[in-house]
Amino acid sequence: MNKAIRRLAVGAALAAFTLTGCASWPGTGVRVGATRISDDAIVRASVAIQDIRGAGDADATEVLQTAASGFALGEAARQIAAQNNIEVTTAAKQSAVTVSPALFASPDVGPLIDGIATNAVVASKLGQNAYLDQLSRIQIEVNPRYGNWSASQAALTSSALSTSLEALQANR
Repeated sequence: MNKAIRRLAVGAALAAFTLTGCASWPGTGVRVGATRISDDAIVRASVAIQDIRGAGDADATEVLQTAASGFALGEAARQIAAQNNIEVTTAAKQSAVTVSPALFASPDVGPLIDGIATNAVVASKLGQNAYLDQLSRIQIEVNPRYGNWSASQAALTSSALSTSLEALQANR
């Protein structure tokens, strides 16, 4: 599918995604404490990843769940860093993930990559056990479209989400 058609389909899916949301989740993809991450940010990052990978819609559910989880863990890591006075520099984030530095600047996927990198840096600086202990004390809620958040696993566990970005966009 060419990029123009994919973007049109993504736009339509995002609209359907937003309109079919639960009443308690209008436009929200993830909540970490008091911080809200929008469905729009998750879907835009997912579409950008699909474009970068050149993958079809076959793994759209996985990409959407990865994005939702990455945003959740990134925000949780920022909160843990703030609570522990941990400085997370740009250089540390760029060395924590193996992606092009240009991707950090991307308006669609950059915030996700930044969150994933922040998560890696904070976990490394605190140590895995201390990090997971603090992570388990942060309230993380994920829109049921993306799955169920498991505090014990620090991950999404399941999803009833459609496997097609096009379907998500068409139902918008």
